[in-house]
Amino acid sequence: MQAERNSNHKMKLHRRSTTRPWVNSLCSKVGFTLLELVLAITIVGILSAVAYAKYINLSHSAKTATCKANQMTLESAQRMFYAKRCAAGLPGAYAEDKADLEEFLLPRYIPECTEDGGEIILLPNGAVSCSLPSHARH
Repeated sequence: MQAERNSNHKMKLHRRSTTRPWVNSLCSKVGFTLLELVLAITIVGILSAVAYAKYINLSHSAKTATCKANQMTLESAQRMFYAKRCAAGLPGAYAEDKADLEEFLLPRYIPECTEDGGEIILLPNGAVSCSLPSHARH
């Protein structure tokens, strides 16, 4: 009696799964196909390449903006140097060396160009420029 009941129960289970064949296909699928993995890796690669290019561009823009801000800081120090000389009764002149401007800068740090190969230049008229054309303010 018990054996007959078990076999009937197995047959009912078997009948249920054959009436809905999509259940077997969903349950038997485990993992991803090679095509799905290659497609996912390709998409991630493209997205990372675009993000890296954007990062490089933003990094260059930030370095350019920092150099321009450093130039304006040194121009302000040049004006203070000139005013101090005039107040002391000396002929008005601008600093020829960045070290002369150190007392007007806080925290006594002389700003430099942030890009490799760039150098901030003090001009005789009190203006400040950079040796890199992309960092020119004027």
